[in-house]
Amino acid sequence: MPVKPLIVLLVASWPLVGLTANWEPLVQDRARVVELDRSTILPSDPGTKVAWARIVVSPEEQEATGYASVKALNRYDCTGRTFLTTKRVYLDRDNFVLREERVTDPRPLPVSAGSVDERLWRDVCQPPPVKGLRDLAAEASAAAQAARKPPEPPAPVLKAATPPPDKVVKAENGEKAEKALKAEKVEAPQPVLRADYRPEAAPAPAQAAATEVPTPVAPNPVPAAPAPPPKVTVAPAKKVADSSAAPVEPRPPKPVRHAAKPKSAESPAWEPSPEVREAAARAMAGKEKVVLAPRPLPPWSYEGDTGPEHWARLDPEWRACAEGKRQSPIDIRDGIRVDMEPLAIDYRPSAVRVEDTGHTIQVTPADGNVLRVMGRRFELVGLHFHRPSEERVEGRAFDMVAHLVHRDQDGRVGVLAVLLEASGAGNPVIQRIWNLVPLEKKESMVSGEALDLVGLLPAARSYFAYMGSLTTPPCSEDVLWMVLREPVSISDEQLRVFARLYARNIRPIQPLNGRLIKESR
Repeated sequence: MPVKPLIVLLVASWPLVGLTANWEPLVQDRARVVELDRSTILPSDPGTKVAWARIVVSPEEQEATGYASVKALNRYDCTGRTFLTTKRVYLDRDNFVLREERVTDPRPLPVSAGSVDERLWRDVCQPPPVKGLRDLAAEASAAAQAARKPPEPPAPVLKAATPPPDKVVKAENGEKAEKALKAEKVEAPQPVLRADYRPEAAPAPAQAAATEVPTPVAPNPVPAAPAPPPKVTVAPAKKVADSSAAPVEPRPPKPVRHAAKPKSAESPAWEPSPEVREAAARAMAGKEKVVLAPRPLPPWSYEGDTGPEHWARLDPEWRACAEGKRQSPIDIRDGIRVDMEPLAIDYRPSAVRVEDTGHTIQVTPADGNVLRVMGRRFELVGLHFHRPSEERVEGRAFDMVAHLVHRDQDGRVGVLAVLLEASGAGNPVIQRIWNLVPLEKKESMVSGEALDLVGLLPAARSYFAYMGSLTTPPCSEDVLWMVLREPVSISDEQLRVFARLYARNIRPIQPLNGRLIKESR
């Protein structure tokens, strides 16, 4: 059957990541499995993350579609609850690439409540615990077993000495056991008999029968207080195995959160129930499903209790802001002059979306703006502004800076920094962006005409290069920084417009820690 438009919500693995991919199934039905590669989840611009995932189709679908899986690259806005797909890759059953296609109009799409989109968005923006449901159920079962043990257990409970004649109950006779239980009238706690409970003294056949006991089940009687062995009268496992005996009237058990029937050792770590399979099928058809509640990201700012010196304490994922050794921005000085590869910039006029994020003005262009440098091909994913410039050159700060953020096909980040200096002449690209600034924060506007971002770059393309980090949380490292040496002129009025919105939105200079800085001749 053909791939439905909903596949835009799916993601596919990096073409070069096949050897290290960590695919994890999220939802599935008989025809397809939706998987996420957690190893590719990376922070992007502030409040956004990128990741790859895929749909693996059944053999029947392979015959119909001609491919075994489709992978796509998505960028998720963790605060705005939107996502966009920028690339898809189709592969055969041997994982060879059949074709690649770029999304020509990667417009952000809202994350619908209860949809597969939301499941992917939630797993990317708020990763779940590593342990699976089966591990958690096993731990809960073990904890419950331990809680049922008396403080000072006597000899094995089910191997007690022969009790007095008036209270002897043979395990072979379930009816007598039931009558004896009623005669005892012992007020004891009624623990829930779990499917994974295994009495130590029960023979193997009884254990096997206990795994498929229907509800209600006879609880395992436990004395209210430690008592001598003669008080113990019945082997629960044998009672369960005897289907001819009428069930005891137990107290209503407390609800438990684990499966009524354990999986065998050969079962997969996670197997969807019929209800889950039906929900997955509805997901593939674009229908609504269970609503998932996202975890909000902590607020951060450039001053006060949520300022740069506190970022690392606001979220465990932001520890690099304090512990990282290759942080940005830096004061660029003492670089070595070498013949570096020129920047091959291929930007094309495209529509853009301008958003006031609450921290800066963010510009998101369409696909097709490419930067090639150092043997790598980067795509422009967005640009934003800081006042004054975050980086310094020989101790000097400029009036503003534009950070053009790129990513290559392996998810690595490259930032091209354009220094802006108020010198009287205005920049037409800056003016077009300012014209699209929304009236409210957290809102955005889309340009009606294409914008050529080449007009934001200086004529001379000599640059400094060093390895650093993002300058906003989560401060991820291994970012290639390219700072153009020649500043671009803007007008005093253009500078004042941004200053009205953000008078100062910079992170302080970070230690160099012995990093190498290169400077093109």
